[in-house]
Amino acid sequence: MFAIGLALLLAADAPASDSVDATVRAAIEQVRAGQNAVALAALDPLADEINQKVAHSDTRYFCAYDTTAMLIGLALGAKDKVTTVALRSTDCDVLFLRGYVLENLNRLPEALAQLRVLLTLAPDNPHFQVEYAAAQRQSGDLSGALASYRHAIELAARDKRHAFDQAAALRGVGYILTEDNDLDGAEEAYRQSLALAPGHPVALNELNYIARLRAKGTRTKGQTLESNVDPAKAKMPIETHP
Repeated sequence: MFAIGLALLLAADAPASDSVDATVRAAIEQVRAGQNAVALAALDPLADEINQKVAHSDTRYFCAYDTTAMLIGLALGAKDKVTTVALRSTDCDVLFLRGYVLENLNRLPEALAQLRVLLTLAPDNPHFQVEYAAAQRQSGDLSGALASYRHAIELAARDKRHAFDQAAALRGVGYILTEDNDLDGAEEAYRQSLALAPGHPVALNELNYIARLRAKGTRTKGQTLESNVDPAKAKMPIETHP
């Protein structure tokens, strides 16, 4: 009975979903073109509505990108005896993109807050976890970022479809371990990432950098990368429906 009611709810929201999906597609193109502020202006009102809904309701909302996630979410709701509803996948895309754009604009406290909301809706999503870790790293919380990257690795390892996210998280671990002067650990993380994403230029560049550090016998903290590119996110597409 509940599953039927949920299906009807989602069907009734279909026109709105089409509109949101169009906004998401446009925002992705705007971000790719460097128009982050333009994308944010379009995403903000949609995200505000979603954030308000999930924050001020006794209903438990969750992101369901596939049938498995849908069934797990509903089963957990039944176990805990709470009303549980799957958000449209495009709604979750809105929250992810808003966090991504805020990060690009260096509005890190807002980005972290938005990504934390998203992770309550999709705690097992490694792509979202990598993005959250990247925001933590950029905000200077390296210990928190390291824990989040490692959690993303664990989540991604459960499904081969998330190998790219696992590789990205391993690059993030490598970056932070290099910052901590754990060059052996960093090298291992980068090599593991290359096994999942062969030939990735950032991982190769970082391994070369580690080799130079070893040759010099010294390093300057804070100068891990030769550029300002986040090693975890570098070359990662803006993905939705992970």
